[in-house]
Amino acid sequence: MVSKDQEDACLNVSSFSLIYLDHLVPSLGQKQLNSNQQLEKAIIYFVDTLIRALCSREWNMPYHQFINVLSSRVLFVKDRQQFSLVHLACDTNRVNLLEWIQLYSSDNLRNDNSVNSNTVNRNVNNTMDQNCLLWSVKDSNGLEPLFYAVNSGAKDCVAFLCSQKSVREEQLNLRRDCFGNLPIVSAFKRRDYEMCDLLQLFGAQIDLSGGLTFGMGVQESLMHYAMRKKDIQAVRYLALHSSKTILKKNHRGEIPLFHCLKDKRGMFRDSEEEVTTTNFGGKGGCDGCAVTVPSHVYFLSTILEEGKTLFGQEQFHKALLSKNGFGRNILMESIVMNDLEVTRVICNFLLSRYGFSAASNMHLPAGGGDSGNLNFLKQLIHDRDLEDSTIFHIAFRYIGCYLSITNSTIREIFKLLKELFAVTQPSKQSLKDFMKSNPSKYHKLSSGSKSISKSINLWIKLE
Repeated sequence: MVSKDQEDACLNVSSFSLIYLDHLVPSLGQKQLNSNQQLEKAIIYFVDTLIRALCSREWNMPYHQFINVLSSRVLFVKDRQQFSLVHLACDTNRVNLLEWIQLYSSDNLRNDNSVNSNTVNRNVNNTMDQNCLLWSVKDSNGLEPLFYAVNSGAKDCVAFLCSQKSVREEQLNLRRDCFGNLPIVSAFKRRDYEMCDLLQLFGAQIDLSGGLTFGMGVQESLMHYAMRKKDIQAVRYLALHSSKTILKKNHRGEIPLFHCLKDKRGMFRDSEEEVTTTNFGGKGGCDGCAVTVPSHVYFLSTILEEGKTLFGQEQFHKALLSKNGFGRNILMESIVMNDLEVTRVICNFLLSRYGFSAASNMHLPAGGGDSGNLNFLKQLIHDRDLEDSTIFHIAFRYIGCYLSITNSTIREIFKLLKELFAVTQPSKQSLKDFMKSNPSKYHKLSSGSKSISKSINLWIKLE
């Protein structure tokens, strides 16, 4: 409990003061697990007591001194961070303290004897400028109060601050924290979507690219972040508010879909998280039994199944056709990265979702045909990278280097690629004949390579 003497000491602003909030609760020994909760309660009690003391007294402090005290003379310390009373109000969601500060500013202006009809406009402007300084005061890490309000989920304080013109114009879409995050990005990464909605009401833009990853200048959109974290709820939220972010590219020229892939090249691989589900790729396990799949594969399968609904058909098709810096789309890149489980999921999706029947040899979509879908599939399957290679050339080059011909995965992928080739090829030309008559630049330059010869023989045997 804060005594009257302690309260007066806290309010002694004649000199510089540091108030250590971490010391409000003594060490709890074995009760350390609950110390954070008790500390938060103690801080709330301290702030409420401080508010009562401030609001119940008459203050004759000149306005410029009032601003100086709040911004730099009285500072609070918590977790090695120093911050002002405005930051503390936002951190504890005490909007009444912010309102008192604003009210005191207005009363100070009205009671100033120097104000007359000739100087009122100048004083009003000065007061507004001083208020701007209060709402923009920085802590020891360079953060404004708005970040404290957002990170603590203080919606009342966020609404109060965003109602200030200076905050909307100078902070909302311009100020970033030490990790390169805008206020709305901080809320999004905390999965506080109600806060994101509130910030957008005041003009925050959620489709901006930016951010720093691991301290390096890596530009990416929030959709990249959501895909990398495999957070389907975040993807759905972004798709609802800014579906075009699915087409934004990062510093490597990749759209967010590429973050669904896992690099499985080389001897050292990270351990994989797995998901057990009865609904994988729109299909259950055998007779509805549960199946276990890698989490990134299940996540991409969900994105593929919901893609048209989330992003619209046109944007979703553009995303699947989008290329990275090597000129490869996501299907090509999955083979290059040896993520063959993803390759299999994408191929199955293309064949099942668009309703093509490879066995008919009619090369028409089931249900009467859809030229738009057929043209899209042709473009995706027969697209070429910077080395003039199609998906077949890339598989021809890479798959034989990773797996043995006896591996069931490679045989299944070969079968799926043959089906995709059959439904997108107007003639009855075989895949083997197509490969021989349409070599890529890489194969032309590497015709004598043993690895290429091995891959050629592998594919000939498979066919």
